[in-house]
Amino acid sequence: PIMKRDEVLSGEHVVRLEKEFYFSEQTTITVEDGKHSERDFQLRSSVSWLSVDTDPKDAKVTLINSKEKPRLTPIKDWKLDPGIYNLRIEKDLYEVYETAISLALGDKKELRPELIRKTGHLDVASEPQGAKIFLNGKNSGEVTPKVLRDLPTGEYTLELRKEGYDIQINQVVVRHKE
Repeated sequence: PIMKRDEVLSGEHVVRLEKEFYFSEQTTITVEDGKHSERDFQLRSSVSWLSVDTDPKDAKVTLINSKEKPRLTPIKDWKLDPGIYNLRIEKDLYEVYETAISLALGDKKELRPELIRKTGHLDVASEPQGAKIFLNGKNSGEVTPKVLRDLPTGEYTLELRKEGYDIQINQVVVRHKE
């Protein structure tokens, strides 16, 4: 805000307001002798803003078919022209998230997707059956034979323990949808 208490010559004065990312506005103000004048202006935004925050953070956000460079979350007030955007959000070990978002002139929108961890299954068997299954040193509470479903993708140390038998240790990889 500008508060100008100085005396101004009476007559017409042209006032022009400019601010980055807003349309400029120009108007004429008539000042009368000995009178106080006050004016408020509401500038109109010339762009839109998009904020994106994912769980987990550091996901790559790409505007499909756009010249905008991809960014990592969290993104605060990404300045964009009004329009419809197709977004792709990617992070290693998580499913790709895609959505469309419409931005009107002056919009401030927030997108907060929770990314879904990629998962797979692990089919564990032993001879003899009944061995306790440990993953990364933790007891799964299951015994062989067993299919461990919806495990997060990645590498695991698989241990099979059965009283009277040697502990069997293997490195296994759980892949997405396998």
